Amino acid sequence: MYRVTDEAPGRAGPIGSVLARALLGGVGVPIYLLLGWLALRGAATWSGVAYVVLLGALLAAGIVRARRVTRGTLAGLVAVGAARAAWVGSGGLETRLETWGAQGDVSSARLVDRIVDEADVATIGARFVSDAEGKDLPRALADAYRAIEREEGRALPSPVVATALGLQRPSAFDVIVARPAGTPARAALVFLHGSGGGFVQPCRQMASIARPLGMTTVCPSTNVAAEWAESPGREILAATIAKLRRDGIERFVLAGLSNGGIGASLVGPTLARGELHGLVLVSGVSPSAPPSGVPTLVVHGREDERVEVEDATTYVRRTGAEALVVDDAGHFVFLLRHEAVNARIRAFLEVLIRNGDAGNP
Repeated sequence: MYRVTDEAPGRAGPIGSVLARALLGGVGVPIYLLLGWLALRGAATWSGVAYVVLLGALLAAGIVRARRVTRGTLAGLVAVGAARAAWVGSGGLETRLETWGAQGDVSSARLVDRIVDEADVATIGARFVSDAEGKDLPRALADAYRAIEREEGRALPSPVVATALGLQRPSAFDVIVARPAGTPARAALVFLHGSGGGFVQPCRQMASIARPLGMTTVCPSTNVAAEWAESPGREILAATIAKLRRDGIERFVLAGLSNGGIGASLVGPTLARGELHGLVLVSGVSPSAPPSGVPTLVVHGREDERVEVEDATTYVRRTGAEALVVDDAGHFVFLLRHEAVNARIRAFLEVLIRNGDAGNP
């Protein structure tokens, strides 16, 4: 039977003990060691390094039950989170993170979206990719995030943590927004994320294609599984389109990556006539999805081990969609072969604009 006792001065309290046990758990230690390894290699961000050092101190304090150290470490963690939140704000020079509501209300990025650097999350995840692309993915991600910070003037907030916490709902969901400079856009590319949640990096890559063409890019977030053809994904997409229409957007291209591509292939044909003007499916398509009724481009890696290329080729044969199948590329073709993929998507969008299917009237 447990009983409550007074703790001696200098001993850790219950918070320190609980956190220490969590860090010593089967998941906590490997993640902590990986963070530490990345920090030593210079691959982690400044906030990632600070979190590693402070979590290590918290772990040690919990083990030896040093209460003063625990309190100081917790204060340090709060300070790092607050500093990062203040630094990133709601976005950079070209890209912002906003929270949209079902009635079209807009607020700035949530606090939870600003305290963890997406680059650290993505780099850790890349270390667990075991297929042939795994060796190239960490470096490609590091290069991409360095470019984002350089071009945006700062690191960006990210919906990754809010998604992991289950906070994406039709009444309040995160949206990454990249608007073109100058005249307000009358066309938008809506980009649906894949499993794991919405990441700034692929959204911003897609925006780099659409923005020079005068199109706004919006990337809404749903649940971790990216179930866009089901609730709440379908409602979040509907709320996104409704908000854009209120903002004066008249033409839409729907795009999706991985599970987002599968969802887009299923949801696109159900949108109201005249609401959709083009469809782009990257590394994900449902082979049984009906024809979209609009110009469609499918992009796929021939060596994709997650969504087989046969799914893409079956859809293309049945619907007459255009296709780019990249040899010697897998599921991460969008990032790892970004030059060829970006050029093909850009050419597709340019044709839509020239034919009056997308772009500003």
